[in-house]
Amino acid sequence: MDSAKMIKNVGKVIENIRTYSTSQKELWQKVPLLALEADGRTGFKDNYSRAYNHGFWALEGSINNGYYSVYVDLATGDLINPYSSSDQAFEPAGEERVLKLALNLNELDAQRIVTNLEEKAQQSYSSHYNPDKHEEWRNETRAKLNLQEFYVR
Repeated sequence: MDSAKMIKNVGKVIENIRTYSTSQKELWQKVPLLALEADGRTGFKDNYSRAYNHGFWALEGSINNGYYSVYVDLATGDLINPYSSSDQAFEPAGEERVLKLALNLNELDAQRIVTNLEEKAQQSYSSHYNPDKHEEWRNETRAKLNLQEFYVR
């Protein structure tokens, strides 16, 4: 196989990964509210907070030099560069970063993430947490951020 054909094939893989993510838009839109419901039951997670506060899901498989290099925009399912956001204009994640996700496609399985968050949202609080206080925080956060079942930016 010549290099031009390989490059074309790599480009198709990148395009397919982007399409796979955006094809799950309705599932991605469920993540912010579910992340809020799951957060604070047995601890707090940065990715959950990022989801409900900012509408992004960081992908572990994109970590480069200790930093995430790809987020999923939870409003659209687009794979974006996390350091390019300016209000609502988001630069697509670089091709090299998207290609790296081919080794971790399970991270782009929005149904798996939604199911996991639904399960975590049903967990009991850790014994050292005050459930009433956390429910109050969750209700206030939901109202403040106007989180609905389907997230829109």
